[in-house]
Amino acid sequence: MNRKLLVTLALVMIIALASLTQMTASPPDPTGGEVSLSLENDGEAIALQAEDLLTLRLLSNPSTGYVWHLASIDEAVLIQIDSDIEAMKQNENAIGAPAYQVLHFAGVSKGDTTLEFELRRPWEREVHDTYTVNVQVDGAYRGAYRTKTAPQPVLGETAAPGLPTSYSYCQQIGGCTVVKNQGSCGSCWAFAATGVYEQLIKGEDGNTRDLSEQYLVSCNYDGWGCSGGWCPFGYFINKVPYGEPNAKAVYEADFPYKAADVACNPPHTHHDEIALEWREIGNSPSVAAIKQAIYDHGPLWVGVCADSSMSNYSGGIFDYTTCSQLNHAVVLYGWDDNQGRNGVWFMRNSWGTSWGENGGNMRIGYGVNGIGAKASWLRYEGSGPEPPAPPSNLVATAIQPDRINLNWQDNSTGEDGFQIQRQIDGGSWANLATVGTGVTSYSNTGLSPATYCYRVRSYKDGLNSDWSNEACATIYSGDVIFSDDFETDKGWSSAGGSATRGQFERGIAQPTSYDGVAYQLAAASGSYDLVTGAAAGSSVGDYDIDDGDTRFRSPNITLPPSASVGDVTLSFKYYLAHYNNSSSDDYLRVKVVGDTTQTVLEVRGTSNTIRGAAWQNANVDLSAFAGQTVYLLVEAADDGAASLVEAAIDDVLITGTEAPEPPAAPSNLAAAVVSESQINLTWTDNASDEDGFELQRKTGTGAFTT
Repeated sequence: MNRKLLVTLALVMIIALASLTQMTASPPDPTGGEVSLSLENDGEAIALQAEDLLTLRLLSNPSTGYVWHLASIDEAVLIQIDSDIEAMKQNENAIGAPAYQVLHFAGVSKGDTTLEFELRRPWEREVHDTYTVNVQVDGAYRGAYRTKTAPQPVLGETAAPGLPTSYSYCQQIGGCTVVKNQGSCGSCWAFAATGVYEQLIKGEDGNTRDLSEQYLVSCNYDGWGCSGGWCPFGYFINKVPYGEPNAKAVYEADFPYKAADVACNPPHTHHDEIALEWREIGNSPSVAAIKQAIYDHGPLWVGVCADSSMSNYSGGIFDYTTCSQLNHAVVLYGWDDNQGRNGVWFMRNSWGTSWGENGGNMRIGYGVNGIGAKASWLRYEGSGPEPPAPPSNLVATAIQPDRINLNWQDNSTGEDGFQIQRQIDGGSWANLATVGTGVTSYSNTGLSPATYCYRVRSYKDGLNSDWSNEACATIYSGDVIFSDDFETDKGWSSAGGSATRGQFERGIAQPTSYDGVAYQLAAASGSYDLVTGAAAGSSVGDYDIDDGDTRFRSPNITLPPSASVGDVTLSFKYYLAHYNNSSSDDYLRVKVVGDTTQTVLEVRGTSNTIRGAAWQNANVDLSAFAGQTVYLLVEAADDGAASLVEAAIDDVLITGTEAPEPPAAPSNLAAAVVSESQINLTWTDNASDEDGFELQRKTGTGAFTT
């Protein structure tokens, strides 16, 4: 057998096969019996007596569309006479669980034939597994087995007074969302649930949403997953998994589909849509009851029996088969009494748009394959007005000695204004100001030395957006020694380097991104910054650092003498961005060069990790350089194998407080003996603002004491 079995089936098959050791080829019963084979008999040769029926029990998951298809047989020797779906544990399986395909074969004439099977979806080319068995047939079947006949569908009451003979919810809302593909995971129960909810959201709000099935598969606490589940509507209403904030909708973008039982890893972003109620209308409701539920509540989550006939469906009206094992969940969204024998349901599957008709849909007769079992509706009445989009890219820039400028990006349309909050030295958030619509900047003045953090949100019609990112800046005590926001040329210059492209330059950086990740940003403030290749070009890698390092240095800066640690400080903004082919040889480094050289910042790349560009703050104590003339040296490198590396520096600031000057020393000290017990001292005061004078005395050759 070609062991390319579906990942989601592999473990289940191993467990199942361990319990099937008794299902090997058995000797024929002289009175007429059965030779039963399983996947363990792959590649074997067996003898089939005329009195015996050949039965294959092959594990698959029909709810995914992946079923065993007979690819080769000599029907002059052996013929398939029947098939069925059998649960692994009778009446215990969830919707979407793996099951056995039970295939019956009977001899036609004496001879040999090889049965060849393929595990695949009929509408897709890829074969996931194969199975073969050679059968030596003794002669035409003489046993008493009779093939099954398709059961008459159980319809119950079909007439629904007051309802039209034909109805489609999709037509009512201007078309349903695109049918999705569950792949090889038995997650149809989750896809049917999101399929219902997405249509209700579109019908009520007019919004096309792509909800996350993986959230339901990975985060439910009922034990459901790729081996099956039941109707999960409660997770749209009030069932909140551990670590999640609420039961509101999770979008596909927030937890993309993996077709596997991956970890939940909460929390996820939950959006405004939340359902109110759900009900199962019955284990086997009548046609009339299902119609009424669709008409009153919209599309329904329903169960059905999926088998190879359903997998092979490509259009038209799907009529009777012998399939009776409830194993698959789909969406019903309408009906037509005038089609088929008794009427048809309009059904959405979760096997992709290439299956069925009209992009993943089916017309299935009332009651066929148990369609409509456990039908359930969901009540959703809309999310109300949408709040405005939150602002982004908030940047705080300190303008010493007492001002911080804020800039942000407005992502909403027609907002009433923006609310700004501030936090001082890690304290509580407090309202600072509001500004009008379209305003994207604010200047916070009159500040004292401290670290200030800010956040901004938009508001409209009484609704608030989420907060923007937080941005912080520090006001330092002391005087500004050096300041450069790169809006004017302060005398920075190249310090060499071997890079052939993407050298540091003072320029207007062109923002660029790749696969949704930013690699070069606009300046942290104003228009200019120090950046590795300001141009972006037609590709994200056109002007990044290549083939070595690039270095840039500041002009000379004279630092004042320092009285204590922290009196001279350096602050700046920076980022290093790289793709996941970066290595630890790629870096951004900032050095202070004076009497000695000190690396004050070093950020290195990490293999197999993507680092997006994001402005960061750096604060450095330069007291060790007090009184020296120094310069800043900025270095960045693509020293590993060719990789995507970008870096930038902005808003460089050095502040300092000089040590106070001592008062002038007194002079002309004179000592005059007045008596045996008194000496008078006189001196000239040369200081104008002294606090006082200290006098010391010594006797003979001893030490001075105060």
